[in-house]
Amino acid sequence: MNYHHERFLGKAQAYAAGRPDYPSETLTQIIQTTGFNPTATVYDLGAGTGIFTQRLLDHFNHVHIVEPNPEMLAVAQESLPQARITAHHEPAESFIASPNTIDLITAAQAFHWFDHDQAKQHWQAVLKPTGYVALIWNENYPSTPFGQDLVSFLTELNGKESTLSLVQNASSNLVLDFFKLGQLLETERLKPLTQQQLHNLVLSRSYAPLPNHPDYESVIQNIDQIFNAHQVDNLVQLPNITKLFIGQI
Repeated sequence: MNYHHERFLGKAQAYAAGRPDYPSETLTQIIQTTGFNPTATVYDLGAGTGIFTQRLLDHFNHVHIVEPNPEMLAVAQESLPQARITAHHEPAESFIASPNTIDLITAAQAFHWFDHDQAKQHWQAVLKPTGYVALIWNENYPSTPFGQDLVSFLTELNGKESTLSLVQNASSNLVLDFFKLGQLLETERLKPLTQQQLHNLVLSRSYAPLPNHPDYESVIQNIDQIFNAHQVDNLVQLPNITKLFIGQI
């Protein structure tokens, strides 16, 4: 079992407030690909604070949310309509479900944290033979000066080669190889952010410091510098690409 969810302890409120939602086009793509009606049995894995779950509820009558981080799960339960969700405090690779009972498994901004081999084995057991998997990411895309500065800062903060490398490199390798026959569908948009929303977006990252960390204030100063350099009418426009990988496994 992995414990990546512990990296988000103390970040649930910032995550809920700062992470961008998912475009309605992504849900439409899922519906058109699967043909599932609102009564389908849907499990949203690594559901976090329920951002993508909320989009799923625009079509599906009921969604099971699976999340190992208790803080994230509590925020999701508070924000989503109670009668339309069932919450599971469990990992994505071993949540409890009867064999051959699930129509659709989704994972938004989460699959890269899973043990892929364990997940595939378990999902194949609980999905119906006609079931689908949809893996979704929102990417901050450096297609504008603001986007370039933000991605550069996140890369520096992360201390890794690139904050985008996981999804971009995996799009033609690990993710599509997870499916028997999968496809990649993309939706581009600009997402307006206030200064506080930009704070929350950065601070919700697994590698961002918490308020009691000695680097916290310098991170806030850097966020403010980026915002002030690019804001128009107190908003910055975040270039965003939503990637949907969908198919059967």
